[in-house]
Amino acid sequence: METTHLVIFGPVNDEVNETADQIRTLCERKGVEYQGPHTFEVIKDWTPDRDDEPPYVINGREMAKEEVEPLLNRSIYTRKFEFYRYGSDDVVKQLSFRDYPESIFVSIAVNQSEFQGWNQGYAPHTYDPATDYKTDP
Repeated sequence: METTHLVIFGPVNDEVNETADQIRTLCERKGVEYQGPHTFEVIKDWTPDRDDEPPYVINGREMAKEEVEPLLNRSIYTRKFEFYRYGSDDVVKQLSFRDYPESIFVSIAVNQSEFQGWNQGYAPHTYDPATDYKTDP
């Protein structure tokens, strides 16, 4: 089963909540199977460790030095959504290309665990060398 994890975070709690509400509304309107938004513990007064060098990683997202500057010494609020395979591809694509407020950061991860082995389960990208594939219509 394919599961997509979308994490939004930022220093302004109201903007994070508003963005999470917009995502939830879109999912409900499209009829997508999802869970969330899950709330995570607030990261208070975030600063990178002395030994860390860019890119810094926050909530699974690599951040450039310029992106980190507005987050220094501020609290980071996080919401997480999980989208499930059927019907969620278009919504995830919409969410990944969407314009977010400047203070909102987005991390998207896709976990695919469909293929169970040879001739078992669903494998969307299989190749059978015994089959003659035609590329011309």
